[in-house]
Amino acid sequence: MSYETEEAMNMNMNILEDELVAVKKGKRQYYPSNGSIIVNAVTGTVYPYKVGSKESLCLYHIIDSSGHCDNEGRKLPLSRKTPANREPNHCYYNSPDEYQRHRKINLDDSTVQKWNAMQSMVFPDGQFNQQGYDEYKLLSNKIVKNLQ
Repeated sequence: MSYETEEAMNMNMNILEDELVAVKKGKRQYYPSNGSIIVNAVTGTVYPYKVGSKESLCLYHIIDSSGHCDNEGRKLPLSRKTPANREPNHCYYNSPDEYQRHRKINLDDSTVQKWNAMQSMVFPDGQFNQQGYDEYKLLSNKIVKNLQ
């Protein structure tokens, strides 16, 4: 067997192994942001914000704790042999609308309205506003205290 034929066979075997791994891992449901860098859950595009930063508040953030996806956002096979993922996945979207379209769900109108109100206070001109953030936090704390 020639070197070129053997190399081609090895390349084909690697491709088959990669495809098998992809099948075993399951279809990607989203791109999670489980580290310090934030990526868009739909596209995987890297945002210029760090997890937990005040600037990251301009994004719609959800936490998937269903255990149905691994830490790469791939669907886990449903079986007794495959345990659920015990670590939550953090997902960031440009807006609640993008989240709803991507996950094919409907949020309560009040949830979307609250997020939009927070955006207009904290990012009135598209840039983070510390005074708006402080006012929003104060208002949120008052609402929580009134509910108790």
